Amino acid sequence: MAVTAQLVGSLLGKINGVTREYAVVSGATVYENEFVYLDPTTGRVTSASIPGVRLLGTVVGADNGNLDRAYAQSATGNAGGTVKVLVNIDKDALYLLKNDNLVTTFDATHVGDYFDLIGNPGSQLVDTSTVSTTGQLVCVGYAPRIRGTDTTYGLYKIAEAQIEL
Repeated sequence: MAVTAQLVGSLLGKINGVTREYAVVSGATVYENEFVYLDPTTGRVTSASIPGVRLLGTVVGADNGNLDRAYAQSATGNAGGTVKVLVNIDKDALYLLKNDNLVTTFDATHVGDYFDLIGNPGSQLVDTSTVSTTGQLVCVGYAPRIRGTDTTYGLYKIAEAQIEL
């Protein structure tokens, strides 16, 4: 599994995030530290088909039964909606993310540009070929060199959150 989003702080310097509990779409698996969105059909969270959708936030805790008693790095939703995850929905959260660098190489000129995510659940990356004035994420920092990262990493913020606080 590839490195997913790592919460590194807030644009406003806050140290506490805002979380909310959500049920997971039946049959979908979501992983710790990955972006999710609310499926409009079910009202539950998923990370399937992530490119281009408005993001809700990142999973910070998963459990296959009761968030008060156990912790897991992934959760697979069931028909009854009893499998839930905690999602960081803080609109000012900053994330350390790896870029795919497949078509366009990530560089310092990308600060201020917008991008979409690609990948499958558990292995999301920033698609550097989707640079635009719209997108799911906005780049706010190039190669921050934190947590042992290199120039393929950037700092990002959700551009237009699915739920604004």
